[in-house]
Amino acid sequence: MKFSFPFLLTLALVLQACSNAAERTSVPFQAVDPLKITQLDLSEIPNFRMPKGSFWMAMLLPELEKERDFVRKGNTYFPIRSVVGQADTQQITVEQAKAFLQTLPPGTGLYEMLGDDDMCKKSGPLHGLWTNPVTVSPEQVRDFLTGWWWSRAYRFGWGNARVFFDLDLEGFPAAWKNNQVLAEGVRLVRQQHPNVEFAMYASGKANLYPEGKGGPDQPYEIVGGETRHQLYKEAGFTFFEMMPYAHYEEALIGPDKAYASFEDYAARSSLHMRQCLKWLDERAAFTGKNYKGFSWVMTRYEGGNLEMIAPHVCESLPLWFLVSGAGKSGGGICSWNPGEPLNAADFAFEAGKWRASQFNEFWENPKTQYNLKIEFSLDDGESWTDDSRTWKEKAYDLGLRQFQWMYTNPNPIGVRGALLGNKLVVVAAARPSLEAGKTQSILCRYGSKVWKMDLAYHQVVAGTVAL
Repeated sequence: MKFSFPFLLTLALVLQACSNAAERTSVPFQAVDPLKITQLDLSEIPNFRMPKGSFWMAMLLPELEKERDFVRKGNTYFPIRSVVGQADTQQITVEQAKAFLQTLPPGTGLYEMLGDDDMCKKSGPLHGLWTNPVTVSPEQVRDFLTGWWWSRAYRFGWGNARVFFDLDLEGFPAAWKNNQVLAEGVRLVRQQHPNVEFAMYASGKANLYPEGKGGPDQPYEIVGGETRHQLYKEAGFTFFEMMPYAHYEEALIGPDKAYASFEDYAARSSLHMRQCLKWLDERAAFTGKNYKGFSWVMTRYEGGNLEMIAPHVCESLPLWFLVSGAGKSGGGICSWNPGEPLNAADFAFEAGKWRASQFNEFWENPKTQYNLKIEFSLDDGESWTDDSRTWKEKAYDLGLRQFQWMYTNPNPIGVRGALLGNKLVVVAAARPSLEAGKTQSILCRYGSKVWKMDLAYHQVVAGTVAL
């Protein structure tokens, strides 16, 4: 009996498909659902424990007791500025401040953000750090920052506490000399106080400062990019930025566009998660010993009228941060409030920390493999891809048109995993244009295992798979 070539080819493809199907084993996905938060307070959020030794800063708020509530809920660092302010204005005595700090959980660290004015941009002992030529020495920088440590920690009997100084110097000169003197001054501080750690604005890998000619031979030329990063890393800075603030994608806003207004965009858009994943892909892989990832999270969009980010987006940020590996060496997120009343997204963010903490077995184990791009299928296994293949280069190829492409792309915003032994934690979010009340179902695979995930509107899915 003879068979035609097309028949044999078809038979071979059918047999191969049957073989592939036989090799795949369906396994259950065990979801950990987000909390349902209905009130603007912490009462519906169980106490949580973030990964050991990590940085999760409670919000700077006008009331000390409310700040303490956020730390007692599970955050690991306290914003010390408010205590200092009340002691300096004699609203409380130093002894009362000490007594208050003793009511924080054992091991709580102290956080302080120092801005341009704190570091004497306009006038003061370090004003010469901002000038050309620089007229202060690294030793003067050391003494100035040691004074901040004394006023924030030692003064209140917390000299041995973990202290994190976040140098948010957005207006700092880009010249090599100014940055070198600052970095060397911090190195001298850390020689005396190794429990004091520092971050510097835009100093990590993939920072947005352009490369320049600055260096010892051209001290007042710009230093940026990798040279800028190495300057701070080698001086002993340990925290480096991982995720951006939320911004409006204005190309999608307006008549006959995806979002009618800034308010509509803020209420419905999930695209900030995609931007965070883009940043994390470029930065989180570098975390390790003496390289801790951290980010500021403000639950409002920069620009517009500081509209609130959709709560489900804020709830997801601790999960994306941790599953990417950004927190694997003790990193974490700073909750930043611009002085506005607390909103639903603020409490969703705290609820997200609770959900992320349910996977501490992954985040605390040095053997965990992070930021796995989990393959998924939209057609029940006929074809497969992952979110890095569908997103990575489009932003650069399309320019402003990228935003319309981002919105209409049928693939999920992200499907990411972290692997420990034979167990996988997976975090996933539906396509950006998913309509309210709808669900996007996908089939996922890792190795020989496959599982189904249902991605609901405005809900990031997280859970585990046994391989």
